[in-house]
Amino acid sequence: QRALAPVSADLSALADSLRYTSLVRAAADYEATRPAMAFREDAMKRRVSALIDEAPAGARVVLMAHAFHLVKDDAAISSPGVVGPGGDRVSSLGHYLATERRMPTTAVWMLYSAGRDCQPLNDPPREANYPPTALNTMLASPRRRILPTGDFPLGSVSIGHMYNAVADVALRQQVDAVDLYPGVTPLEGPDAT
Repeated sequence: QRALAPVSADLSALADSLRYTSLVRAAADYEATRPAMAFREDAMKRRVSALIDEAPAGARVVLMAHAFHLVKDDAAISSPGVVGPGGDRVSSLGHYLATERRMPTTAVWMLYSAGRDCQPLNDPPREANYPPTALNTMLASPRRRILPTGDFPLGSVSIGHMYNAVADVALRQQVDAVDLYPGVTPLEGPDAT
């Protein structure tokens, strides 16, 4: 029974992925993805909680996510009109870990000032076009760099993110450093789809 536990967890995660795919494909537009986003966020919480709870004492868990899934406090972000990680129905994975479970966290955000992404939905824009007031644009550089946020303002700053949405973020409450890229592209190569 104990030997089957990892297989069972993987099968459960696969079932959650298939359920999420079914929910998100049924969405006619970005706004209609809210139930799928809430389901996915809760599925991620279950999976990550199980991994953390099974980890040896003192172990560190490293997570990588996008689009505000790993914010420390959902209330410290304002992005009107944008479907958040939990569809604005449930808390994000990061909020759950840092605020609800009170786990010590260190967060590094990747920000980019230009480029394009690859999305399954047709209606969101794919080319980055952030306003000059967005931190991404103000800190744009021809080379990648990492900046600790200790010297950033205590108040909110504008961050450009997915689909050219701009969020007001109390950055020092959310993140310990930002990893700035001059531009991004979808995966490319002979096997990319």
